[in-house]
Amino acid sequence: SRLLQALKAFSEANRVPFDLQRVESVPGIALLNGLAMSLPFGPAEKQAL
Repeated sequence: SRLLQALKAFSEANRVPFDLQRVESVPGIALLNGLAMSLPFGPAEKQAL
């Protein structure tokens, strides 16, 4: 999915390790919500997600 591709690119660019196999098993909306809460986005960016 585009979300997983973006997460992989973010991980590589920022040296933030992710267990991508585990991430792939998470349903899309749960993954999006979890990323929005845990990644360093500003309030407006989080709301846009």
